[in-house]
Amino acid sequence: MNKIIVIFASLSLGLAAGCAGSLQLDSNSLFKKKKADESSAASSEAEVAAAGASDKPAAAPPADPAAERRAHYQPLIDDVDRLQQQLPACCQGEDFLLELTSPYPSHEFVKQYKSAWSHKSMRKAEDLETPEWKAVEAKYAELDEALAAAVRLPKDVYKAKDAKQLKRVFSDYAASHTNKPVVDVVLLYDDWGRKSGSEWHGDQLVNYDQGFMRGFVVVKGDSGKGEVWEFTPRKDFLDGGKVKFDVYVPAEVTDIALSSVAAK
Repeated sequence: MNKIIVIFASLSLGLAAGCAGSLQLDSNSLFKKKKADESSAASSEAEVAAAGASDKPAAAPPADPAAERRAHYQPLIDDVDRLQQQLPACCQGEDFLLELTSPYPSHEFVKQYKSAWSHKSMRKAEDLETPEWKAVEAKYAELDEALAAAVRLPKDVYKAKDAKQLKRVFSDYAASHTNKPVVDVVLLYDDWGRKSGSEWHGDQLVNYDQGFMRGFVVVKGDSGKGEVWEFTPRKDFLDGGKVKFDVYVPAEVTDIALSSVAAK
């Protein structure tokens, strides 16, 4: 009986030892297999990443800022070039300055000229000192220089006995307003267009008896050219016929070559 127990115990120990050895072997195998799988997966991921990187397009070279500015401002320069091609023939008629002051001009050059100036603007403040923006500024200055050489004053229309005295009134006021010497005055209406009546201003009835006269005054400009200014005073017949510059604000119209004023 004792021998059977000993033999059974020995068999049990042997089986246990064998199982332990077998388990230890299996664990080592599993660990090695896991490491191999992880290594293979990492390698595959690296290969995929490398393949993906090779499929991406190459980065675009940095843009040339100067070329971008030239492309942006070139349409402005082209517009001015087209205007200059129309000078001086477009602008020597007597009605040209009248068209230049009109809010709704019919003159084609005037419409294009006003449009060109309305579109003249910098893309951003950093462009101010760049050669491309300076080229735009120079082109617009060149246009105005050519326009000043082309402009001609219209003829005097007002021929009443007091025309000389009225011109002196215009001249004195223009000199005071601009602080510049007056070169010439042109009166554009043949009479004052006197009108009288009354109208309500709020709850007050106001009587009026007045007329208006429009004129261009040329003063010597700082640039060596003349400046054409527009003045539109009224004659107040309720105040002894005094000429008053109290309704319309004087406006500078354009530059003009002083030589063309002297030759008028």
